[in-house]
Amino acid sequence: MALIQGDGDPSLIEINCDLGPNLIDGAINIRLPDDDGVPEERDHKLQCYSKRSVTELLEKYRELLKNGLDRKAQLSSGDLLQNLQLHLDAAVQENITINGDTWEAASEEEQPQNDADNKSLDDLLDEHILETVLRRKHYPKKILPYIVRRLKVEREMMGLYQQVVAPQKITSDQEQDAKMKNVLASAPGMAKQASTVMKSFKDDGKRLKRREKNRVAAQRSRKKQTQKADKIHEEYKCLEYENCSLKKDVEKLTDELRRLTEALKCHEPICPLIHCAMNLISVPRPEVIMPR
Repeated sequence: MALIQGDGDPSLIEINCDLGPNLIDGAINIRLPDDDGVPEERDHKLQCYSKRSVTELLEKYRELLKNGLDRKAQLSSGDLLQNLQLHLDAAVQENITINGDTWEAASEEEQPQNDADNKSLDDLLDEHILETVLRRKHYPKKILPYIVRRLKVEREMMGLYQQVVAPQKITSDQEQDAKMKNVLASAPGMAKQASTVMKSFKDDGKRLKRREKNRVAAQRSRKKQTQKADKIHEEYKCLEYENCSLKKDVEKLTDELRRLTEALKCHEPICPLIHCAMNLISVPRPEVIMPR
């Protein structure tokens, strides 16, 4: 049960709607109260112009109904979906008319519509463009006299203004003038001092950068010198180690030479051969072999 307001009529319309599974003819009733307060029957059907358009809309609503039922597993029965679609189609067909005819009596062909409905967007755009051009052409000419009158009135109003307060002559203070002259006179000197200070700041900055650069260069040079000294010290250690090993080898050779010399001296008296090879070997002196 619902109450709605009719078109152009402030009275309320009583609608009895039952769209349940047991939908029958006449389940939707509209009653309009008459002068005596008793509701009377009134046409409640919606006026349409094309049966084909209504059919397309019903197809869309069937898809929406099917998608809504697919989201719920417990309501995804095929019989339930078919019943709901049949109830939807029956409710729509009973509550609309196609050009004054019922759903069964209406034909599938497109019915002619009003001229306003057939008007394309291009025609509407052309009309608006033409209307705008005409307004731009005629409205300035219509507005111009009013603007001229307003300007004249504003000039007349400006001429009616009078000075209520007489202007007073302002006299300057001599002390203030003297201070201003002193400030103006000292301004060039202050500007020079400021420029000098700024230059000194710049020079100090350059000097600091130069010092930093020299410090970094000196640090790098000291690092290189330290690396060279370490390398020379390592080479000196290697040479010292080799010198010690050579001295040990020379001492061993000297001892071997002495031993051989003594052996030759002992061999010479007892050797029976005159031309013995060992007797002809010249034995160097140990002092020559020893390093100085």
